[in-house]
Amino acid sequence: MGSPDIPSPVATRAKGRKYGFACLSCRRKKIKCDGSKPICINCNKSKESCVYRDNPAFVGYLAEELRKSKIRVQELETVIKELLILDSESRHLRIAALVSEMERQRSSPSPGSSTLLESDESHAKLSVSYGGSVEYNIDENGRQQYFGATSRFHTLSEASEHLENVLDTTTEQEYSDIEEYHRKWHLSNSRWQASWEKQAHDNIPKYTDVDASLCSQLLDVYWTWQGPLHNYVYRRCFFRDMAIGGPYFSLFLLNVMFAHAMRHMPEEDPRFKPFERGEFFMKRAMLLLLDEMKESKPKIPTIQGLLILGGRQCAVGKSSEGWLYTGMAIRMITDLGLHLRKGRNAMLKEYEPDDLEVRKRLYLSCYAWDKCDTVLLKITPDAG
Repeated sequence: MGSPDIPSPVATRAKGRKYGFACLSCRRKKIKCDGSKPICINCNKSKESCVYRDNPAFVGYLAEELRKSKIRVQELETVIKELLILDSESRHLRIAALVSEMERQRSSPSPGSSTLLESDESHAKLSVSYGGSVEYNIDENGRQQYFGATSRFHTLSEASEHLENVLDTTTEQEYSDIEEYHRKWHLSNSRWQASWEKQAHDNIPKYTDVDASLCSQLLDVYWTWQGPLHNYVYRRCFFRDMAIGGPYFSLFLLNVMFAHAMRHMPEEDPRFKPFERGEFFMKRAMLLLLDEMKESKPKIPTIQGLLILGGRQCAVGKSSEGWLYTGMAIRMITDLGLHLRKGRNAMLKEYEPDDLEVRKRLYLSCYAWDKCDTVLLKITPDAG
């Protein structure tokens, strides 16, 4: 018999974590929201308007049902007024006709009501599962989380994609304006590419103690031979962020590039012998990878570096190690939700042009390389 002073395991069990209750302001800031209504504690402190996101399909369904109910009430009021002025025989005939009509409507529901209800059910499923396998949640910090199998990609079903298109109210003209904005963005930024690359090469001494001219040569070799082959890294964003310290550059990615490019350098050249065909940079990359893995959320350069690393190790005959790095990168892509099928319109509005281009290139090149790699190694693909 247990002591009354000792709480039972059920009593001491931690309460389950709740998801999806954060207000829009806290989600945008990616901070913890207590979910208080009508105003949460963070919005109360910052004096901002506190708005909670509702289910748009369900709200639309309720609004439509309310409209239909109001119309039906008006029709019934009109019928009652008609019955009052009819004689007894005509009144009985009219009532019989109304009862017959009501029975017919019950047996065949009005068009659109079932569709709206199905849309609401589909939307409810979207907040829980994508394709029946990838779980979607909002954590207490307002961040999106995707949970699924570790070695497969799962995409949205056709019904989910159709629902997204139904709920999207943006006009074609607005889409055209967004696409034109993206096009002008890329054209405008292309003018600064040469300046970014020059500044990035000038910054090499900040990132490594290896001779800057040798590193510049390795970068040129990489972008001549390896970059166009797999296309994991968007060159424009890489050099821009290498110049200014932006999010699409990291020391891990840089050292992986050096290690890969070193395999193209002549072995007889005495300048490259101390680097052992890139193993020197590989050791540095492995140490940096340990720090990258401590991050709470995967970073794009980490994924790019792992994919390049996987290809390099497969090329030198270490296929098991290469496949391990590739699997890690694919899992990180899944954690970021890059594999989820979204409409072009939603993506155009969600990301800035450069951010969208980086993600598109990363996922599509990873998918293509994964397929090619599996053909060469004769194993089951991870992506797709």
